[in-house]
Amino acid sequence: SVRGGTMTPIWVAAGATLLFLLWWRRHRAGAEVSRQHTEDALKHMFEQEYRGRHASLASLSGALHLPDRAVVALVTRMQMRGLLEARGVEFDLTPDGERIALQIIRAHRLLERYFADEARLPLRKIHAAAERKEHSLSPADVDRLSASLGHPTVDPHGDPIPSPEGTVAPPAG
Repeated sequence: SVRGGTMTPIWVAAGATLLFLLWWRRHRAGAEVSRQHTEDALKHMFEQEYRGRHASLASLSGALHLPDRAVVALVTRMQMRGLLEARGVEFDLTPDGERIALQIIRAHRLLERYFADEARLPLRKIHAAAERKEHSLSPADVDRLSASLGHPTVDPHGDPIPSPEGTVAPPAG
């Protein structure tokens, strides 16, 4: 009976399970945000290098809309994972960092192509739509998307789409 205390262990177990599930959900959400920040940072760094510049704490903070303290923590984690190297106040991608950056850029630009050509979104909305979706595609998903679009080489803005092997045409001009 409940009054005799025999149900108490069940309620304690149920409460503990609920707390664990809430913690796990929050933990997973935090890991997802951290992965997205990492991928966005790699994308920013590649785009800077592609244009002959280097990313800095200030440029990352501005691109990611994060406070400096959060960017320092992010850069430290990325450095420990071997995705970037610090050179004074500037950062360079490692080969692993560049590979991931190119995967995200490829996904983003193919999504922009899809949203412009197939979904018929207005040009002003395709970038934001691609930003929201780019992190959820696996490399196999990106390959299928590319094939379904006829393997386009440029996005709707005229930017080159990286190949599956990670090559990208040099900047125009």
